[in-house]
Amino acid sequence: MFPLFALLVIFSYAIVAYQRLSYKRNKVDQALLVIDGCLKKRFDLLPEVVALLQPYAARKKDLVSEIGEWQGMEYAHLSEAEKAAFDACSTEVEKFLQTLAKEGMVGSDTDCFLRLQRVWNETEEPLKMARRDYEMAVTVYNRQVRSTPSNVIANLFDFTPRACWEKA
Repeated sequence: MFPLFALLVIFSYAIVAYQRLSYKRNKVDQALLVIDGCLKKRFDLLPEVVALLQPYAARKKDLVSEIGEWQGMEYAHLSEAEKAAFDACSTEVEKFLQTLAKEGMVGSDTDCFLRLQRVWNETEEPLKMARRDYEMAVTVYNRQVRSTPSNVIANLFDFTPRACWEKA
């Protein structure tokens, strides 16, 4: 009777551990999708950014050329590493837009600039929160994958640790 009870307890633990790992992996995937959605919104703004920054190309040649490269790509085909690199580039664009605003260098495109800056900034807070949520979800998931005894279940069912979001 005791061996049967022990097997039942072990089997029950295995089911619970699998469910916890699945839940935490899904939280990581969900957080990554939110980051992806925010970056997609920014990616869709690239034509406007290029048009607005063209007069200032001499000042930030490398940034304008990098944006031009991104504009030629299709967001759906970007890898996770390329999305992280785009995230870093979009942060640089945001800093440059803020610099232009502070220096009052928007010229005749003031309305376009203000609208673009507003839309760009509207994506920044959700993106920051999504990055933070992703980092927390990855930390919790990785801790569960690496801790004993759930690591046995993780190895059996191919739950692998995830990488944190890195700005390239």
